[in-house]
This record gives sequence, C-alpha cells and structure tokens, in this order.
Amino acid sequence: MGTRVTRILIRSLRRSIGRKVQPMNNQPHKWERFRSRGIWHFVAIHGVVFWGVPAAVMWSALFSAFTAKVSFWSALPVAMSVFPLGGIFFGFWAWWLGERAYNTWREAYQQATAAEDTAESN
Repeated sequence: MGTRVTRILIRSLRRSIGRKVQPMNNQPHKWERFRSRGIWHFVAIHGVVFWGVPAAVMWSALFSAFTAKVSFWSALPVAMSVFPLGGIFFGFWAWWLGERAYNTWREAYQQATAAEDTAESN
C-alpha cells in the first residue's frame, strides 16, 4: 500500500512541475505582499503553520481512531515533530510554484504593456 501511495504522489508532483503555469488573474498583488515579507516568513506561515500543524493534528486524530493502542495525546508529539518538517518542504514548493506563476504573469504583463506602448506611438 505504501509504495502505491508513493507512486501516486510522485506522479502528481511530476504533473504539477511539468504543467504549464496558469495566469494569476487577481493574485499578483497578493503575491507581491508575500514576496515583500520574504521566503522564510512564507514557509513558516503557509508551510509549517497552515499545513504542518493541521496535518499533524488530523493525522494524530485518524491514527488514534484507527489504532486502539495509541491515544491522540501520545501520537500528537510524534506528529508535531514530523509534519511541520514536511510543512517546510511544502512551503518551499508552494513558494516555487507561486514565483513561477508570478514571473509568468509579470512577463505577460510587460509584453502587453510594451505592445500597448508601441501601438500608441504609431
């Protein structure tokens, strides 16, 4: 079962890395705020706090629900030491995807404004 899940996760990651970046629509100003605070702030908040901690709590609850030998409170310290580390990787990955989308948007925006400037000058 574990290898099947691993293969699915790797396949999903490969698809997301190879996928064409979608335009940001109304998101560029939001991403500029994230960029102004820096990558470490983003990773700490979005990776560790918003992903790692909730994943640890949910995993502890599910693990204790399906395993009669382990209580929630004994599973939580283990989960709180592992999942926030995974949150760091998740935060870096999310930052990388956000930067990729932002740079794509910025290039398209610069090309569009350059085209408008040349059209106005003619």
